[in-house]
Amino acid sequence: MESDMYQRKIIAGSAVVTVAEANIDTVLITVAPTGSLTGRFRLEGEFPAAGRGGRQNLGMNVQLQPVNRNGTSDIRSMLLEDGGGGLYASANPEGKFTVSNIAPGEYRLRVNAPPNAYVKSALMDGVDILETPLVVSGTISGNLEIVVSSNSGKVEGT
Repeated sequence: MESDMYQRKIIAGSAVVTVAEANIDTVLITVAPTGSLTGRFRLEGEFPAAGRGGRQNLGMNVQLQPVNRNGTSDIRSMLLEDGGGGLYASANPEGKFTVSNIAPGEYRLRVNAPPNAYVKSALMDGVDILETPLVVSGTISGNLEIVVSSNSGKVEGT
């Protein structure tokens, strides 16, 4: 049995630094332990069945995209989108996922839903975080439930 002292603990921190026409001597960065977010997809409507009578994950995944203080995506988002790995998780065949190594900060949720479906809601402890950033300031408690529906309307006409 291995001791906990040999397990790797991940910490993270960031600081906004404005460089003008002077040298910077000291930058203090406060670090904190990272957390994990667990959740699951719940499907509404008709979706294709997987082999053995079960449901497949249908390519569903989630990404937490860091945002700046003004609410726009920051440079960490560009690094994540350019294949830098990061705050991303795919659903398993049961629709469950875990996003690991989440540093304190604000994040926007991005969801990849199957074709002909839409994300109906994303509830974190009863709060829909589709339009509101998820604020992480320490340990993340609760689960995220993402409802994906194929029950969309159709517009027809000439």
